[in-house]
Amino acid sequence: MKQIGTNIIARMLFDYLKCEPLALKAISGFNINSVSYEMLGPVFDNDFGVIYSFKFQDCLDLEFDPNRWIML
Repeated sequence: MKQIGTNIIARMLFDYLKCEPLALKAISGFNINSVSYEMLGPVFDNDFGVIYSFKFQDCLDLEFDPNRWIML
């Protein structure tokens, strides 16, 4: 699992550094230095896994829109 995740992150970085138009649009704000992983397990039948995470920077609009919420 760790190797699969590492391969995916490596491909994301490869596409990002090549300035592929779709990669820049799909992962805007991607910072390879923010990638981390955490091992999980054992769970159930001694299964293990890996969680990868990374931060998006400057790509989220966090402005509150009250029209999107039901006010009680």
